[in-house]
Amino acid sequence: MDKIKPQKYMNPITFEAEMFVNNLESLSKTYHQYDAVLISSLEKVMNAIETFLDSNPSEILATENTILVACNNLNNIKRIYHCSNCKTDLGKSVEKVTLHLIDQCVAHGGGERLNTVSGGISHQTSETNSAKVGKEREQKKTKGEVRKETMQKKQERRLDQAVKLTKKTRSLLTTDFNQFFVDHVKIGSKLKFIPDYDLIENDLMAVIKPLFPNDNVKIYKFGSRLAGIGTRESDLDLFIDIGDTFNIFQNRADNETLAKLQKVGISLMNHRKSWKGIIQIDKARVPIIKIIHAHTGIECDINFSNSLGTINTKFLEFIFNLQPIARLLCIFLKKWLNRTSLNKEISTYSIILMVIFYLQTEKALPSVETFQANIKEETALTVGPWLCSYATLTLNDLNIKLEDVGQPNLLKFIRGFFMFYTSFDFDQNVVCPYLGKTIKKADVNKLMPRRYTDYVSCSPDYVLQLDKSIVVQDPIQLNHNVTKGLSAFTLQLLKTLMVKSLDVINETFLF
Repeated sequence: MDKIKPQKYMNPITFEAEMFVNNLESLSKTYHQYDAVLISSLEKVMNAIETFLDSNPSEILATENTILVACNNLNNIKRIYHCSNCKTDLGKSVEKVTLHLIDQCVAHGGGERLNTVSGGISHQTSETNSAKVGKEREQKKTKGEVRKETMQKKQERRLDQAVKLTKKTRSLLTTDFNQFFVDHVKIGSKLKFIPDYDLIENDLMAVIKPLFPNDNVKIYKFGSRLAGIGTRESDLDLFIDIGDTFNIFQNRADNETLAKLQKVGISLMNHRKSWKGIIQIDKARVPIIKIIHAHTGIECDINFSNSLGTINTKFLEFIFNLQPIARLLCIFLKKWLNRTSLNKEISTYSIILMVIFYLQTEKALPSVETFQANIKEETALTVGPWLCSYATLTLNDLNIKLEDVGQPNLLKFIRGFFMFYTSFDFDQNVVCPYLGKTIKKADVNKLMPRRYTDYVSCSPDYVLQLDKSIVVQDPIQLNHNVTKGLSAFTLQLLKTLMVKSLDVINETFLF
């Protein structure tokens, strides 16, 4: 029996949408102005899109029998315009169509009306005219804000309807928390110290040292495994210091660092008995080699320019020992990110800093600034401009109580975390563990220590990126927004999943 050929499908709206975008991009290069009529037309377009999406259209999926066809090679498609009113062929030019419509407008008296209005304006004083322009601008601004707010609310409603918690996520939220933490703390603690790491270090050193015989080579382990919140699936993060570069800061890797990465990468590819699955990512802020150690099966992320990762991990270890509930919350929320698939968008380090900041606002942890307040920078450990030393103060020193780690208190803090961030104003504010309090984006420069302001004044391209959907500031490398890559959509998705998770917890447990 002959196999049935799959049917090809393209929604006509797809074609119209692509044509509109192409024409808009092309025309805007020549006509870089706007007016009230254009704004009104664009508003109609946006409202039409919203109306269509809000009508809950049915979805057609690609299957064995249906192929969804993309809109390609639109440059080969040309529209020919024709006025059915006066039977005139207008050709392919949009400009000719607009001129024809203007002529029609004049023919029907529209031009005289425009001239009359124009004449009326010419008799006004410049002061009155200026005031009117200012008022119009303010009205446009207000309309724009209202439109943005309306569209955001509609997007939130659509997300709320579309986003569903998976069974695994619901299972996590309704679990026996005491047993969950017993199991995961045991795993996390075990993974801090395992013989496999020595094997990995030895195999790495055997490859790297011969490549740089005249340089000191040191290997530093860091990341979630070393902080005690890792799982068996966690990567092992490694910083390779070749030539005593630990204290050198590179906001972006220089050519020398990239050359080291490429040299080591080539050599690792020639040692396939020990290493496999090598991927070099050299365009990132911190270039890395992703590779799997064949004998242990552990995936490693190797970098040559970011010693701050080792500092951050040691500081997190200190925080987790100081206030153990912080570690438990990080273990839980790391698992929650995984179950909701948000771990593809939000890093473990980002959620850790969000946990620390939340606990700071609850007075369960002090600011990072408090730990560094009496440190003398001249004798302290620094990486470039960044202060890496801190005082190992106790909770008694800080006048902070030790939080109970039983299920009732853990649930209270998990609920509190979700409630705090669903209402956090990310548009205006910064998650700032360094100061341990919410600060306005506009106030960052005047609230940061001198090491930050001195650095960014010399390197203005490397300021903290505040124009992002979420700003979570690294408490050591103060110019680093660890969530700079997250989109507005991901932020809204994060908040929606938090709200739904909060609902499940509230339905399951009595408070």
